Amino acid sequence: MDNIAKELIRAELNKHVSHSGSQVKSAAKLKVSNATVSKIIAGKDDGLGDAMWVKISKQLGMRLDQIWYHADTRPAIKLRGYFDDARMHGNVFGLVCTPGSGKTDMLDNYVKEEKNVFYVKCERHMTEKELLAKILQSMGIKSNAGTVSLLTSIIKERVDKYKQPIIIIDEMEKVRNGLLLLFIDLYNALWKRCGIVLIGTHNLRDRIELGEARGSIGFNEILSRLGGKFIEIPTPDYDDAILVAKTNGVTDTESLAFIANGAAIKNGVVDMRRVERLVHAWKQKQAELEDMKNQEEAA
Repeated sequence: MDNIAKELIRAELNKHVSHSGSQVKSAAKLKVSNATVSKIIAGKDDGLGDAMWVKISKQLGMRLDQIWYHADTRPAIKLRGYFDDARMHGNVFGLVCTPGSGKTDMLDNYVKEEKNVFYVKCERHMTEKELLAKILQSMGIKSNAGTVSLLTSIIKERVDKYKQPIIIIDEMEKVRNGLLLLFIDLYNALWKRCGIVLIGTHNLRDRIELGEARGSIGFNEILSRLGGKFIEIPTPDYDDAILVAKTNGVTDTESLAFIANGAAIKNGVVDMRRVERLVHAWKQKQAELEDMKNQEEAA
């Protein structure tokens, strides 16, 4: 944890002590030892671990415990590669990610780091106009008035003003068939003007490939515009789990192995959501152990 965050916590802790009436009362409310509070208030906190800072910030309502640090796992590196390709060259891809692959973390990180990235997440009952309105909203335009054709034209006009824009549409497997066909219109309007990436689970790939095999109207055109196939992003493995845990503060070999093994599903695949939960539990445990240590030192 950086010094800026620590100073913010120290300032909030000082306020909490003042409002509580004493350090002892403040410590009791925060469920930490008086020795820990005393160390932070006095600025003698060099040996205080991140887990304790996170615990106190949570008790103070600051929610710094929710900070999650991105790690360049194998799936994340692959996703970034396709995003960059689409953004820089106006290419179009259909990507398949397994649930728990860490996709959301990668998307959040990419949107923060890169310019002109327009990201939308689909919902089950979304209409064509609602999806187009969400794309426009990601561009800073609040509008859902007009026809589908008009909204598509507005998006086309907007992307021409940006350098290397990309539209990322996530969880496409949730939408109905009519909305899937809207992709054809977007592709036709934005070809080589803007990169487009569709992301979904295996259900999206199977649905479109089955529709194409059955001769369903438009499905062969969707698949053709995606280069004839969906690209499968590799699933996270044991090493990816270790990397993420380390990036988020876990240091000892035993705990790293426990987290990686605990997040395993089958065949060497891990679920990154499980990794996050286990890392959070580890941080909570470390904070409790550190607080006990501070109490023993103060006794």
